[in-house]
Amino acid sequence: MTDRVIIDTCIWASVFAKAGSPHQQAVERLIDQDRAVLIGPVLTEVLYGFRRPRVSS
Repeated sequence: MTDRVIIDTCIWASVFAKAGSPHQQAVERLIDQDRAVLIGPVLTEVLYGFRRPRVSS
């Protein structure tokens, strides 16, 4: 059996912030190998991080 890897929020933040980073390469490799796991609490934190404050006119 292949080991699964839970990718934590701090790693996702690095993946989305820096194209070509070592974290991004590692995550892409895990996804390609079907080993990456995303759990509910981490998904919530990642999605919450994408919220942008409303800009007042």
